[in-house]
Amino acid sequence: MTILDLKNDFYRPLWIRVALLAIMFGWGAFEFLNGAPLWGVIFAGVGVVALVQWFFSDWARETKVGSGVTGNTGTSSSDTDSTVDKSDDG
Repeated sequence: MTILDLKNDFYRPLWIRVALLAIMFGWGAFEFLNGAPLWGVIFAGVGVVALVQWFFSDWARETKVGSGVTGNTGTSSSDTDSTVDKSDDG
């Protein structure tokens, strides 16, 4: 579990991602304009991280409409490839 899980299925709809980015960058600009550059950098930085994760990462390519890929299933390749036969052939 991470503090900010940007790969959650909640963020799949495009309008949610765009709205949240507008809020993050808008709040960052608000903080800069009101003389609080530290908070402006924090909100803009979180916005940049979210922008990269949602639109430029592997997760973003998996969520394209019509691609036939449903996204992250929560299982890694090591979970599915490591089947060990523990039967006693004795």
